[in-house]
Amino acid sequence: MFRMALVSLLLLALAGPIRGEVVKLEITERAAFAGGHRFGNVGPYERVKGWLTIEVDPTHALHRRITDIELARTNDRNRVEFRTEFFLLKPLDPRRGNGRILYDVNNRGNKLAVGAFNGPAGNRNDPKTLADAGNGFLMRQGYSVLWCGWNGDVRPGGNRIMVELPVVKNRDGSSITSKIYAEICVTGTPRSQPLYWGNSVAYPAVSLDNGTARLTRRPYRTSPPEEVPHDEWSFARVENGQVVSSPGHLHLRDGFRSGWIYELVYTGKDPRVTGRGLVAARDCISFFRFAKSDAKGVRNPLADAIQKAYIFGISQSGRFIHHFLFEAMNTDEAGRMVLDGAMPHVGGGGKGQFNYRFAQTTRHGSQHQDNLFASDFFPFNSVPQVDPVTGRKGDSFAVLKKRGHLPKVFFTETSAEYWSRAASLLHTDTVGKTDAGIDPNLRLYFFTGAQHGVSGSTSRGFFPESRQ
Repeated sequence: MFRMALVSLLLLALAGPIRGEVVKLEITERAAFAGGHRFGNVGPYERVKGWLTIEVDPTHALHRRITDIELARTNDRNRVEFRTEFFLLKPLDPRRGNGRILYDVNNRGNKLAVGAFNGPAGNRNDPKTLADAGNGFLMRQGYSVLWCGWNGDVRPGGNRIMVELPVVKNRDGSSITSKIYAEICVTGTPRSQPLYWGNSVAYPAVSLDNGTARLTRRPYRTSPPEEVPHDEWSFARVENGQVVSSPGHLHLRDGFRSGWIYELVYTGKDPRVTGRGLVAARDCISFFRFAKSDAKGVRNPLADAIQKAYIFGISQSGRFIHHFLFEAMNTDEAGRMVLDGAMPHVGGGGKGQFNYRFAQTTRHGSQHQDNLFASDFFPFNSVPQVDPVTGRKGDSFAVLKKRGHLPKVFFTETSAEYWSRAASLLHTDTVGKTDAGIDPNLRLYFFTGAQHGVSGSTSRGFFPESRQ
């Protein structure tokens, strides 16, 4: 009887994952890429799309840094479960590839690596044709190029890649609320604007009554703010010429002033566990690099074909990489080092709002606006430093260095990031007076006179053209 009970317990333990991992691989599309074109000796490529269901243990030591994960709803295995979309371009025969994953951190849902490395490409968000491959550099080199969703405030549409990060509640089931700071600066004089710029979703106001909110405006950050009377603005948008109430929009009776900074403090609700986006990237890469199949036996399309994994990101995505390493996410729950190399491009010296309650992931400080958003915060450097304001000590990669899991990191910056994105703090003290050391695993490259990006150009790539 005892033996039967022991066997039953063992089978129950084996029925589900014993640690956080991809428990379900759902492939929704698998098709030839570029019409079956042969890319040199590597041969043809295919595109694989689908969803990953990920489970993580919220009590695991690796996740103690994830804000609010203890409030996330758990499944019957006491794991936090969520889904992320993935997109993979891989050699049709993975054995003909170079054994490397290039994981491209999407930028606000947009895929950028192919256009960056392969020069001008066609449809970057849904690559299908030979024109979408640009000059085919990554394919001729044999890379498996991988994306997954990570920022849960991206609006669907435009083939942007998504992640499902459910809203978290208080333990009694009630909504979590907080004062939220939003900043709006527009060119032109529209009457309404979303509270959150770009293709992002704002945290909705708890009430359409603006009596408890405060709106100010100023022409420059150094100018004194002037309060906008409550009867001149509302939570609303203009739709088909009509003013319609909306908890995610700001409407001004007399329109916005072009170039002015509008600052709104309001009570919002329903945060997501934004830091789960860091986990999504880690476990997606880990699965495609190490796993043979998901928990139900669905085979990994890259099983037994990958020896190394690299991560690349442009601008916001470069800051994501810095933050990912700062939060020590380069170790999976099996204790394995996930990434061997990282290339944050034009991210400056900052990180981002990627692991806060009520995080606004698209925000970052610039010369004129969004100066109060915490995209640039101590520590900045790869060697121990002291923050002269708080007295804190630290370096961005201390935890990973202690584990021996710091990858080779190549920071690449242009003049734009030195002027407006604090790039110099990667290699100076915190007040910019003296040069600081650089960890042996890091390299910094400076493209003098270059611009931050090429604004979606169809005639130029981000880098000099690669022809090999």
